[in-house]
Amino acid sequence: MRPRRRWLYLLLIMTLPLAALSASNQRIENAGLEYGEIHEFGHIGFGYKVFYGYIIVNHGDKPVRIEKVSSSCECTKAFASDSTIAPGDSVSIQITFETTNYYGRTSRSVLVETDYPKVPKITFYHQATIGQWYHYIKPDPISLFFLPGNNSKKIVLPNPALDRVELSGFEASHPHFDVNVITGKAARGEQLELEILPLAELKAGTHLSSLTLTVKLPEEAKDYVLTIPVKIARF
Repeated sequence: MRPRRRWLYLLLIMTLPLAALSASNQRIENAGLEYGEIHEFGHIGFGYKVFYGYIIVNHGDKPVRIEKVSSSCECTKAFASDSTIAPGDSVSIQITFETTNYYGRTSRSVLVETDYPKVPKITFYHQATIGQWYHYIKPDPISLFFLPGNNSKKIVLPNPALDRVELSGFEASHPHFDVNVITGKAARGEQLELEILPLAELKAGTHLSSLTLTVKLPEEAKDYVLTIPVKIARF
């Protein structure tokens, strides 16, 4: 990642607004385990796959074993990055959520079962609004597919209705690409614009990720969250 863009990427993640943090990154401590229970994908196109990783941190003095990971529907696949959480270490519960057969607001869950008597079960929730776009702020395109030779593509978010909107944060589920914010603020009739650049060091294969954006709407109390699937093919 280029130094300037790495700095911008980290800055935007660190400055996510409180509404977005409460929806996706608020963490709790439960008998020595720390984790966030809810992830907000926000608005997503119909018929795509998006991704996220819940992190469980073990602050205790004994290892915790992940016995089983299951989901509430066939639309969500989930697995643990490791079967054991050593003291002071963490594991990621990786999920893939497919939006096919859904429309509008939806909430699904993933259940993690452990051998830890104090926290035998952890339920993670992921929420999304599928096929609908708030105030007609619809990303163009609504998903990105990079073939070999595609070094960059742009995403624009038009603002047809509000006096002003502002990109206040973004986060990639997997760090397969760099993000360059071209236009971070847009008045009515203007558009937000980002450039997505696959990393040059990606190995041959298909690399799947998703980009979650948080847009601040000064006229309203809540923020607008949306997720864009990203697929990169390298041969």
